[in-house]
Amino acid sequence: MEINHPNFVLGLDIGSAKISAVLCEIDASNTLNLRGVGTGISAGLSRGVIEDADELQRSIERAIHRAERAVGVRASCVMTTVPLAGMQFVHHTGFVLSKSDAGKISQAEKEECLLRSRAIHKAQDQTVMHAIPLSYKIDGAPVPNLSNAIGSNLEIGSHVVLCKEDHLSSLTQVFRGLQLGINGFVYDALATAQVLLTFKERQDGVVLIDIGGRFTKVSLFHNQLLEKATIVPLGGETITADIAQCLGVSIPEAERLKVGYADLILSRVNPVTTVPIRTLSGDRSDINRSHICRIVEARVSELFYLVRKQNPAIFKKGYPIVLGGGGSYLKGMSDYLKLHVHGGIREGLPEQVSQILENSGYATAVGVVLYGLKTKAVTYHEGDNKGFFGRLGKLFHK
Repeated sequence: MEINHPNFVLGLDIGSAKISAVLCEIDASNTLNLRGVGTGISAGLSRGVIEDADELQRSIERAIHRAERAVGVRASCVMTTVPLAGMQFVHHTGFVLSKSDAGKISQAEKEECLLRSRAIHKAQDQTVMHAIPLSYKIDGAPVPNLSNAIGSNLEIGSHVVLCKEDHLSSLTQVFRGLQLGINGFVYDALATAQVLLTFKERQDGVVLIDIGGRFTKVSLFHNQLLEKATIVPLGGETITADIAQCLGVSIPEAERLKVGYADLILSRVNPVTTVPIRTLSGDRSDINRSHICRIVEARVSELFYLVRKQNPAIFKKGYPIVLGGGGSYLKGMSDYLKLHVHGGIREGLPEQVSQILENSGYATAVGVVLYGLKTKAVTYHEGDNKGFFGRLGKLFHK
Protein backbone atom coordinates (compact mmCIF):
# COMPACT_ATOMS: atom_id res chain seq x y z
CA MET A 1 0.00 0.00 0.00
CA GLU A 2 1.37 3.40 -1.01
CA ILE A 3 1.61 6.10 1.67
CA ASN A 4 0.98 9.73 0.72
CA HIS A 5 3.96 11.70 2.04
CA PRO A 6 4.14 15.54 2.03
CA ASN A 7 7.95 15.61 1.86
CA PHE A 8 8.03 13.59 -1.35
CA VAL A 9 7.90 15.69 -4.52
CA LEU A 10 7.63 14.56 -8.13
CA GLY A 11 9.77 16.16 -10.82
CA LEU A 12 8.41 15.79 -14.35
CA ASP A 13 10.05 16.46 -17.69
CA ILE A 14 7.32 16.43 -20.35
CA GLY A 15 9.36 16.04 -23.51
CA SER A 16 8.25 15.69 -27.11
CA ALA A 17 9.37 12.03 -27.23
CA LYS A 18 9.21 10.81 -23.63
CA ILE A 19 8.09 11.75 -20.14
CA SER A 20 10.64 11.38 -17.36
CA ALA A 21 9.55 11.29 -13.72
CA VAL A 22 11.66 11.36 -10.56
CA LEU A 23 10.47 10.85 -7.00
CA CYS A 24 12.43 13.08 -4.63
CA GLU A 25 12.45 13.37 -0.86
CA ILE A 26 13.12 16.74 0.77
CA ASP A 27 14.93 16.53 4.11
CA ALA A 28 15.13 18.93 7.05
CA SER A 29 18.06 20.82 5.50
CA ASN A 30 16.00 21.41 2.33
CA THR A 31 18.20 19.17 0.23
CA LEU A 32 17.02 16.69 -2.36
CA ASN A 33 17.25 12.92 -2.08
CA LEU A 34 16.51 10.93 -5.23
CA ARG A 35 14.31 7.92 -4.44
CA GLY A 36 12.83 6.63 -7.71
CA VAL A 37 12.76 7.19 -11.48
CA GLY A 38 10.39 6.27 -14.30
CA THR A 39 9.76 7.02 -17.96
CA GLY A 40 6.94 6.72 -20.48
CA ILE A 41 6.17 7.60 -24.09
CA SER A 42 4.77 11.12 -24.61
CA ALA A 43 1.35 10.11 -25.91
CA GLY A 44 -1.17 12.92 -26.38
CA LEU A 45 1.52 15.34 -27.60
CA SER A 46 2.38 16.29 -31.18
CA ARG A 47 5.24 18.66 -31.98
CA GLY A 48 5.06 20.20 -28.51
CA VAL A 49 1.28 20.72 -28.58
CA ILE A 50 -1.13 18.99 -26.17
CA GLU A 51 -3.65 17.37 -28.53
CA ASP A 52 -5.22 14.80 -26.19
CA ALA A 53 -5.10 15.70 -22.49
CA ASP A 54 -6.63 12.36 -21.42
CA GLU A 55 -3.97 10.39 -23.30
CA LEU A 56 -1.27 12.64 -21.87
CA GLN A 57 -2.61 12.06 -18.36
CA ARG A 58 -2.33 8.29 -18.84
CA SER A 59 1.25 8.69 -20.09
CA ILE A 60 2.20 10.85 -17.11
CA GLU A 61 0.50 8.43 -14.72
CA ARG A 62 2.52 5.49 -16.10
CA ALA A 63 5.82 7.35 -15.67
CA ILE A 64 4.88 8.43 -12.12
CA HIS A 65 3.81 4.89 -11.18
CA ARG A 66 7.19 3.52 -12.28
CA ALA A 67 8.97 6.13 -10.16
CA GLU A 68 6.86 5.50 -7.05
CA ARG A 69 6.32 1.75 -7.06
CA ALA A 70 9.74 0.72 -5.74
CA VAL A 71 9.43 3.02 -2.72
CA GLY A 72 5.79 2.50 -1.79
CA VAL A 73 5.30 6.22 -1.22
CA ARG A 74 3.09 8.67 -3.12
CA ALA A 75 4.15 12.25 -3.66
CA SER A 76 1.75 14.99 -2.68
CA CYS A 77 2.86 17.57 -5.23
CA VAL A 78 4.69 18.03 -8.54
CA MET A 79 7.10 20.41 -10.24
CA THR A 80 6.92 20.11 -14.01
CA THR A 81 8.11 21.41 -17.35
CA VAL A 82 5.64 22.51 -20.03
CA PRO A 83 5.36 21.42 -23.71
CA LEU A 84 7.43 23.76 -25.86
CA ALA A 85 5.08 24.78 -28.68
CA GLY A 86 4.27 28.47 -28.43
CA MET A 87 7.12 29.25 -26.02
CA GLN A 88 8.49 32.76 -26.52
CA PHE A 89 11.31 34.81 -24.97
CA VAL A 90 11.21 38.60 -24.67
CA HIS A 91 13.45 41.18 -23.00
CA HIS A 92 11.45 44.04 -21.49
CA THR A 93 12.21 47.01 -19.24
CA GLY A 94 10.03 48.48 -16.50
CA PHE A 95 10.33 52.11 -15.38
CA VAL A 96 9.28 53.83 -12.15
CA LEU A 97 9.75 57.48 -11.14
CA SER A 98 10.02 57.63 -7.36
CA LYS A 99 7.66 59.90 -5.44
CA SER A 100 9.85 59.91 -2.34
CA ASP A 101 11.04 63.30 -1.11
CA ALA A 102 13.95 61.57 0.67
CA GLY A 103 15.53 60.50 -2.63
CA LYS A 104 15.31 56.80 -1.86
CA ILE A 105 13.27 54.35 -3.91
CA SER A 106 10.77 52.52 -1.69
CA GLN A 107 10.17 48.77 -1.55
CA ALA A 108 6.71 49.29 -3.04
CA GLU A 109 8.25 51.18 -5.98
CA LYS A 110 10.80 48.38 -6.53
CA GLU A 111 7.99 45.83 -6.65
CA GLU A 112 5.96 48.05 -9.01
CA CYS A 113 8.94 48.40 -11.35
CA LEU A 114 9.44 44.63 -11.37
CA LEU A 115 5.76 44.14 -12.26
CA ARG A 116 6.10 46.64 -15.10
CA SER A 117 9.15 44.80 -16.43
CA ARG A 118 6.96 41.73 -16.98
CA ALA A 119 3.90 43.62 -18.24
CA ILE A 120 4.49 43.07 -21.95
CA HIS A 121 2.13 42.97 -24.92
CA LYS A 122 1.36 39.33 -25.62
CA ALA A 123 -1.07 37.20 -27.59
CA GLN A 124 -4.39 36.33 -25.96
CA ASP A 125 -3.40 32.66 -25.69
CA GLN A 126 -0.07 33.42 -23.96
CA THR A 127 0.79 33.85 -20.29
CA VAL A 128 3.95 34.82 -18.41
CA MET A 129 5.74 31.75 -17.08
CA HIS A 130 8.89 33.44 -15.74
CA ALA A 131 10.13 37.02 -15.40
CA ILE A 132 13.85 36.98 -14.60
CA PRO A 133 15.37 40.35 -13.54
CA LEU A 134 18.66 40.77 -15.40
CA SER A 135 19.69 44.39 -14.90
CA TYR A 136 19.01 47.41 -12.71
CA LYS A 137 19.58 51.13 -13.32
CA ILE A 138 19.09 54.08 -11.02
CA ASP A 139 19.02 57.48 -12.69
CA GLY A 140 20.47 55.82 -15.80
CA ALA A 141 23.50 54.27 -14.05
CA PRO A 142 23.80 50.46 -13.79
CA VAL A 143 23.77 49.05 -10.24
CA PRO A 144 24.39 45.42 -9.18
CA ASN A 145 21.30 45.25 -6.95
CA LEU A 146 18.64 47.39 -5.27
CA SER A 147 19.81 47.06 -1.67
CA ASN A 148 20.68 50.76 -1.50
CA ALA A 149 18.40 52.35 -4.07
CA ILE A 150 19.24 56.06 -3.79
CA GLY A 151 17.78 58.09 -6.64
CA SER A 152 14.53 58.91 -8.36
CA ASN A 153 14.39 56.95 -11.62
CA LEU A 154 14.45 53.13 -11.47
CA GLU A 155 14.74 50.74 -14.43
CA ILE A 156 14.57 46.93 -14.25
CA GLY A 157 15.31 44.85 -17.33
CA SER A 158 13.77 41.37 -17.27
CA HIS A 159 13.91 38.25 -19.42
CA VAL A 160 10.27 37.21 -19.81
CA VAL A 161 9.37 33.61 -20.72
CA LEU A 162 5.92 33.17 -22.26
CA CYS A 163 4.01 29.93 -22.81
CA LYS A 164 0.61 28.85 -24.11
CA GLU A 165 -2.03 29.46 -21.48
CA ASP A 166 -4.05 26.41 -22.53
CA HIS A 167 -1.01 24.20 -21.84
CA LEU A 168 -1.02 25.33 -18.21
CA SER A 169 -4.77 24.86 -17.88
CA SER A 170 -4.61 21.39 -19.49
CA LEU A 171 -1.78 20.32 -17.19
CA THR A 172 -3.66 21.70 -14.18
CA GLN A 173 -6.59 19.44 -15.08
CA VAL A 174 -4.25 16.48 -15.64
CA PHE A 175 -2.64 16.78 -12.20
CA ARG A 176 -5.98 17.41 -10.55
CA GLY A 177 -7.11 14.11 -12.03
CA LEU A 178 -4.00 12.48 -10.55
CA GLN A 179 -4.67 14.13 -7.16
CA LEU A 180 -1.41 16.04 -7.22
CA GLY A 181 -0.88 19.65 -6.22
CA ILE A 182 1.20 21.78 -8.58
CA ASN A 183 4.07 23.62 -6.89
CA GLY A 184 5.36 25.17 -10.10
CA PHE A 185 5.77 25.16 -13.87
CA VAL A 186 9.37 25.55 -15.04
CA TYR A 187 10.92 26.24 -18.45
CA ASP A 188 13.11 23.25 -19.38
CA ALA A 189 16.45 25.02 -19.59
CA LEU A 190 16.14 26.58 -16.13
CA ALA A 191 15.70 23.06 -14.75
CA THR A 192 18.33 21.32 -16.88
CA ALA A 193 20.93 23.93 -15.95
CA GLN A 194 20.62 23.02 -12.25
CA VAL A 195 22.07 19.59 -13.05
CA LEU A 196 24.10 19.81 -16.28
CA LEU A 197 25.90 23.06 -15.45
CA THR A 198 28.24 23.75 -12.56
CA PHE A 199 27.82 26.78 -10.33
CA LYS A 200 30.99 28.29 -11.84
CA GLU A 201 29.77 27.76 -15.41
CA ARG A 202 26.47 29.47 -14.67
CA GLN A 203 28.35 32.33 -13.03
CA ASP A 204 31.09 32.89 -15.61
CA GLY A 205 28.92 32.37 -18.70
CA VAL A 206 28.03 29.22 -20.65
CA VAL A 207 25.82 28.16 -23.53
CA LEU A 208 23.66 25.09 -22.93
CA ILE A 209 22.56 23.33 -26.13
CA ASP A 210 19.93 20.71 -25.32
CA ILE A 211 19.07 18.54 -28.35
CA GLY A 212 15.74 16.85 -27.66
CA GLY A 213 13.45 14.75 -29.80
CA ARG A 214 11.63 17.51 -31.68
CA PHE A 215 13.30 20.69 -30.40
CA THR A 216 16.77 22.03 -29.67
CA LYS A 217 16.94 24.55 -26.83
CA VAL A 218 19.80 27.07 -26.76
CA SER A 219 20.34 28.97 -23.51
CA LEU A 220 22.93 31.47 -22.33
CA PHE A 221 23.53 31.52 -18.57
CA HIS A 222 25.58 34.27 -16.97
CA ASN A 223 25.74 35.52 -13.37
CA GLN A 224 23.49 32.55 -12.44
CA LEU A 225 20.70 33.90 -14.70
CA LEU A 226 19.12 32.80 -17.97
CA GLU A 227 20.09 35.79 -20.11
CA LYS A 228 18.97 34.54 -23.53
CA ALA A 229 17.00 31.57 -24.84
CA THR A 230 15.89 30.32 -28.25
CA ILE A 231 14.25 27.15 -29.53
CA VAL A 232 14.94 25.52 -32.91
CA PRO A 233 12.19 23.10 -34.05
CA LEU A 234 14.63 20.34 -35.02
CA GLY A 235 15.93 17.44 -32.95
CA GLY A 236 16.89 13.79 -32.84
CA GLU A 237 13.53 12.58 -34.16
CA THR A 238 13.93 14.89 -37.17
CA ILE A 239 17.19 13.15 -38.05
CA THR A 240 15.58 9.72 -37.66
CA ALA A 241 12.73 10.78 -39.95
CA ASP A 242 15.25 11.95 -42.58
CA ILE A 243 16.93 8.54 -42.61
CA ALA A 244 13.56 6.78 -42.86
CA GLN A 245 12.45 8.91 -45.80
CA CYS A 246 15.74 8.85 -47.71
CA LEU A 247 16.28 5.10 -47.35
CA GLY A 248 12.65 3.95 -47.45
CA VAL A 249 12.81 2.24 -44.05
CA SER A 250 10.63 2.28 -40.93
CA ILE A 251 11.22 4.71 -38.06
CA PRO A 252 12.53 1.94 -35.73
CA GLU A 253 14.92 0.78 -38.48
CA ALA A 254 16.03 4.36 -39.11
CA GLU A 255 16.68 4.84 -35.38
CA ARG A 256 18.78 1.65 -35.36
CA LEU A 257 20.84 2.91 -38.28
CA LYS A 258 21.30 6.35 -36.71
CA VAL A 259 22.43 5.02 -33.34
CA GLY A 260 24.55 2.18 -34.69
CA TYR A 261 26.22 3.64 -37.77
CA ALA A 262 25.96 7.43 -38.04
CA ASP A 263 29.10 9.51 -37.53
CA LEU A 264 29.20 13.27 -38.08
CA ILE A 265 32.92 13.26 -38.92
CA LEU A 266 32.72 11.97 -42.49
CA SER A 267 36.50 11.83 -42.93
CA ARG A 268 36.80 8.90 -40.52
CA VAL A 269 34.09 6.80 -42.21
CA ASN A 270 35.36 4.13 -44.60
CA PRO A 271 33.60 4.87 -47.93
CA VAL A 272 33.39 1.18 -48.88
CA THR A 273 31.90 -0.11 -45.61
CA THR A 274 28.35 -1.38 -46.10
CA VAL A 275 25.44 -1.69 -43.67
CA PRO A 276 22.50 -4.12 -43.92
CA ILE A 277 19.04 -2.53 -43.94
CA ARG A 278 15.44 -3.75 -44.14
CA THR A 279 13.17 -1.61 -46.32
CA LEU A 280 9.46 -0.91 -45.81
CA SER A 281 8.66 -3.59 -48.38
CA GLY A 282 10.51 -6.16 -46.26
CA ASP A 283 13.46 -6.49 -48.60
CA ARG A 284 17.00 -6.70 -47.25
CA SER A 285 19.84 -4.85 -48.91
CA ASP A 286 23.21 -3.27 -48.21
CA ILE A 287 24.08 0.43 -48.45
CA ASN A 288 27.26 2.36 -47.87
CA ARG A 289 27.60 3.51 -44.29
CA SER A 290 28.82 6.87 -45.58
CA HIS A 291 25.38 7.43 -47.13
CA ILE A 292 23.75 7.26 -43.69
CA CYS A 293 26.39 9.62 -42.31
CA ARG A 294 25.81 12.18 -45.08
CA ILE A 295 22.06 12.20 -44.41
CA VAL A 296 22.67 12.84 -40.72
CA GLU A 297 25.41 15.42 -41.29
CA ALA A 298 23.19 17.42 -43.64
CA ARG A 299 20.44 17.81 -41.04
CA VAL A 300 22.88 18.55 -38.19
CA SER A 301 24.53 21.17 -40.39
CA GLU A 302 21.13 22.81 -40.89
CA LEU A 303 20.41 22.61 -37.15
CA PHE A 304 23.57 24.44 -36.15
CA TYR A 305 23.18 26.96 -38.98
CA LEU A 306 19.82 27.90 -37.42
CA VAL A 307 21.29 27.87 -33.90
CA ARG A 308 24.02 30.31 -34.93
CA LYS A 309 21.62 32.45 -36.98
CA GLN A 310 19.30 32.92 -33.99
CA ASN A 311 22.18 33.57 -31.57
CA PRO A 312 24.97 35.42 -33.44
CA ALA A 313 26.15 37.51 -30.47
CA ILE A 314 26.44 34.48 -28.16
CA PHE A 315 28.74 32.57 -30.47
CA LYS A 316 30.89 35.59 -31.34
CA LYS A 317 31.77 35.95 -27.65
CA GLY A 318 33.16 32.41 -27.52
CA TYR A 319 31.33 31.18 -24.44
CA PRO A 320 32.02 27.53 -23.56
CA ILE A 321 29.30 25.11 -24.67
CA VAL A 322 27.69 22.25 -22.76
CA LEU A 323 25.76 19.66 -24.78
CA GLY A 324 22.71 17.92 -23.35
CA GLY A 325 19.66 15.97 -24.44
CA GLY A 326 19.37 12.61 -26.21
CA GLY A 327 20.48 14.07 -29.55
CA SER A 328 23.86 15.03 -28.11
CA TYR A 329 24.82 11.34 -27.91
CA LEU A 330 25.01 11.12 -31.72
CA LYS A 331 28.51 9.93 -32.58
CA GLY A 332 30.84 12.79 -33.47
CA MET A 333 28.57 15.57 -32.19
CA SER A 334 31.12 17.29 -29.96
CA ASP A 335 33.90 16.82 -32.52
CA TYR A 336 31.65 18.31 -35.20
CA LEU A 337 30.91 21.37 -33.04
CA LYS A 338 34.61 21.91 -32.35
CA LEU A 339 35.11 22.35 -36.10
CA HIS A 340 32.41 25.02 -36.37
CA VAL A 341 32.36 27.10 -33.16
CA HIS A 342 34.83 28.80 -30.85
CA GLY A 343 35.10 27.95 -27.17
CA GLY A 344 35.39 24.74 -25.20
CA ILE A 345 32.79 21.98 -25.43
CA ARG A 346 31.65 19.59 -22.71
CA GLU A 347 29.11 16.78 -22.95
CA GLY A 348 26.68 15.43 -20.36
CA LEU A 349 26.86 15.50 -16.59
CA PRO A 350 29.55 17.29 -14.57
CA GLU A 351 31.87 14.88 -12.78
CA GLN A 352 30.46 15.48 -9.30
CA VAL A 353 26.91 14.81 -10.54
CA SER A 354 27.76 11.72 -12.62
CA GLN A 355 28.93 10.03 -9.42
CA ILE A 356 25.32 10.15 -8.17
CA LEU A 357 22.97 10.50 -11.16
CA GLU A 358 24.02 7.86 -13.66
CA ASN A 359 21.51 8.71 -16.39
CA SER A 360 21.46 12.27 -17.76
CA GLY A 361 18.04 11.46 -19.24
CA TYR A 362 16.62 12.41 -15.84
CA ALA A 363 18.60 15.66 -15.55
CA THR A 364 15.66 17.95 -16.35
CA ALA A 365 13.22 16.06 -14.11
CA VAL A 366 15.64 16.31 -11.18
CA GLY A 367 16.39 19.90 -12.13
CA VAL A 368 12.77 21.07 -11.81
CA VAL A 369 12.76 19.97 -8.16
CA LEU A 370 16.13 21.61 -7.54
CA TYR A 371 14.76 24.78 -9.12
CA GLY A 372 11.75 24.50 -6.82
CA LEU A 373 14.09 24.33 -3.81
CA LYS A 374 16.10 27.27 -5.12
CA THR A 375 12.99 29.44 -5.54
CA LYS A 376 11.30 28.09 -2.38
CA ALA A 377 8.42 26.63 -4.40
CA VAL A 378 9.36 23.36 -2.64
CA THR A 379 10.15 23.26 1.08
CA TYR A 380 10.46 20.75 3.90
CA HIS A 381 7.38 20.09 6.05
CA GLU A 382 8.39 19.91 9.71
CA GLY A 383 7.76 16.62 11.48
CA ASP A 384 6.93 14.63 8.35
CA ASN A 385 10.31 13.28 7.29
CA LYS A 386 11.84 10.01 8.48
CA GLY A 387 15.35 10.81 7.26
CA PHE A 388 15.97 8.65 4.20
CA PHE A 389 19.26 8.43 2.30
CA GLY A 390 20.50 10.77 -0.43
CA ARG A 391 23.14 13.32 -1.34
CA LEU A 392 22.18 14.91 -4.65
CA GLY A 393 20.75 18.21 -3.46
CA LYS A 394 23.82 19.00 -1.33
CA LEU A 395 25.80 19.55 -4.52
CA PHE A 396 23.44 22.30 -5.58
CA HIS A 397 22.51 23.82 -2.21
CA LYS A 398 24.18 27.09 -3.25
